[in-house]
Amino acid sequence: MKKLISILLVVVMLVAMVPAMAFTTSADTTATTPSGSWADSGNYDLSWAESLIVEEIPSKVVDTTTGATALRTDECAIVNGTIYLCKYVSATYVIDTPKKLAGVAVIANASNIETFSGTTFKITADIDLGAHYWEPIANTTAKKFRGLITAETETVISNMTIVDTSTSVEDCYGLIGAQGSGMNSTGAISNITLENAYINVKTGRVGSFVGYLNHGGTEYKNLKSDATIICSSGINSDTGKYNEFNHAWNIVGGIFGQLLGTAAQETFTSCVFTGSIDAPTAGVVGGIAGGTRISGAYVLNLNKCVVAADYIRYGAYRPGGASAWWGACGGLIGIALKGTSGTINASECYVGIGEYTIYKEQNATGGQDCTAGVIGNYDCPVNLTNCQVDVSSTGDYGNHHATFVGRAMSSITFTSCVNTGVIARNAGAGYTNNNTYAWSARGITATDGGNNFATFYQPYVHNGSVGATTIESVDTWKNALDSNIWSERDGSIYPILTVAKDYAEHSVSGAGVDYSFFDINECKVVSVEELKALDYIIQGNGAGRNSVMGKVSVSPALATADMTGFSANSVALINAKLGVAADVDDGTVFNMDADKIFAQVALEANVDDASTDANEAGTYNIRFVILINDKTACDGVTFDVAGSRGDTFGATLTSDVVTKCYKTVIEVTSEGNVTHTADGDAYYVICVLKNVDLSEDTTFTVRANAVKLAEDGVTVESVVTQSTAVNYTVAAR
Repeated sequence: MKKLISILLVVVMLVAMVPAMAFTTSADTTATTPSGSWADSGNYDLSWAESLIVEEIPSKVVDTTTGATALRTDECAIVNGTIYLCKYVSATYVIDTPKKLAGVAVIANASNIETFSGTTFKITADIDLGAHYWEPIANTTAKKFRGLITAETETVISNMTIVDTSTSVEDCYGLIGAQGSGMNSTGAISNITLENAYINVKTGRVGSFVGYLNHGGTEYKNLKSDATIICSSGINSDTGKYNEFNHAWNIVGGIFGQLLGTAAQETFTSCVFTGSIDAPTAGVVGGIAGGTRISGAYVLNLNKCVVAADYIRYGAYRPGGASAWWGACGGLIGIALKGTSGTINASECYVGIGEYTIYKEQNATGGQDCTAGVIGNYDCPVNLTNCQVDVSSTGDYGNHHATFVGRAMSSITFTSCVNTGVIARNAGAGYTNNNTYAWSARGITATDGGNNFATFYQPYVHNGSVGATTIESVDTWKNALDSNIWSERDGSIYPILTVAKDYAEHSVSGAGVDYSFFDINECKVVSVEELKALDYIIQGNGAGRNSVMGKVSVSPALATADMTGFSANSVALINAKLGVAADVDDGTVFNMDADKIFAQVALEANVDDASTDANEAGTYNIRFVILINDKTACDGVTFDVAGSRGDTFGATLTSDVVTKCYKTVIEVTSEGNVTHTADGDAYYVICVLKNVDLSEDTTFTVRANAVKLAEDGVTVESVVTQSTAVNYTVAAR
């Protein structure tokens, strides 16, 4: 047997991942089974609305252009022969039944105008929409709802179900389909929770609250949604690829779909998405908003917004060419494009996603598919303050991947942000395909506003030199971050935004694993907690698992770790790294019970052997004894032995083939000699490890391999089976 040798292991950074999952685009089932539509006769109530008496039409709706006393259809809607004034209505209507809420949608969809500007709809009771399929209020881009929907306190609208097979790119889906019409348009939503919402459509602008939002100067606040959102059309049945036209308008967001804004300020405050998005054909996907296109002096503010989604699955279509909407997926916003100027500010925003996945990309020309925890793709200035990405994901498709922002075409400032996750691609080179563990995937101007932290060192920009401070202890961040904004988690060195504490079920850094050993230059796994983290890493790396495992070192002592609950991929790759065979069997050939295998250190140290170049003085010999149940099952045995000391460990060495076995062996103990006699067909086999440095406490990991010999009687032809690993900790001598 060769002497145990310590080696310096060269490793690179690893990243923590959420488990990868197999998935389909099949629809989830809802808790209710609607029948018919809320727009069907008898299912809506218009008693609240202001109708016009036919005889009064001449005095109320004179055409100002022609002077004719004709019905002004740009100010009214006709439902079942009754005329309703619905454009400029300065009124407040109480909505306390699902039929009345359905009536709002019926009037909005019966008109071809911007409805209910200056109107407030006050929701005064919880509303259950489960009886029928919901028709969005203003269901196309041509019909914009400009009213305000609000409640005094948090009010629940439950069981909203939208199912549509239309393929029109102008369709809009959500509680409201399309809202607003240009700068400073009225209308917003506040204090509403969508509970058990379900949206399954083919094409269009999709958001659980608003599909298409086109105005500024308003605030949407205290909105919560657990919607299951599916958007799955656009695939050409002949080619299996996405249609060139439809893809660009599949814009999906957890709260809002598409957002347009000009020369005004829009604010989203306390918007929370806890649902799921499955959008294999969407060009743009975001946890709060799918895509924004802003110009002028428009400012979009996101305050205390939380995404704690079960999963977000993005289509990675890579739309390009003439399409103005480049593909992107972001935990908060998928894409943020500007016309002439504009700014996005995010403060106290959190993203934690159970599964964040990119479907296999489809071919396209000149497109992008950027994936990030906050914004996938943007070209306007972005300011992030007290924001946290707590999700990890990676895959083999797409480009411009990074933890906070992906394809960054403008400046960004990070201030008091915490990165407890990572988003990356496994293969390729350069920012377009590389393992982009940086906070930003592209070399834009990234400004360090101070007090930024991460679970491991990461540069702000891909290939950049400025990086976030590693979180090494609770005090590291508690002494720097605002305690009113950030909270401590029991048993964790990692902080969490206080606004997200109630939504942290998908927290990667709070999953009971230890990521603190991650480093951009090296990584060693030396504890069970770190091994558990490695399980997340492997699961999240898809086809890139092998390349990741080629960069990690695992302590041999972890060969004895209990990997119950680990993924099959993790068990296979970790065992391969540790040299553990897939066909481990300690029952048929080996008996590894504690009383059947033991190790002993020589009582006296070795003296130097002058005939060798090495200095053996002070070293010790160690013998390992195991029991073979049936020596006819193999031609011989080899021993694998490795030593570990804390985070330092040596290579695993394999002994020569041992063919000599014994019926009886003697174990020397402090209480005297113990004789072991093998029963039946069992025999003992002994391996001696010579000249071992025991100046420090050392753990030895030992495995035995039953082997077949080739005809020359020496060369090992194959391993028949392998014993489980056994660890022996030897105190320093």
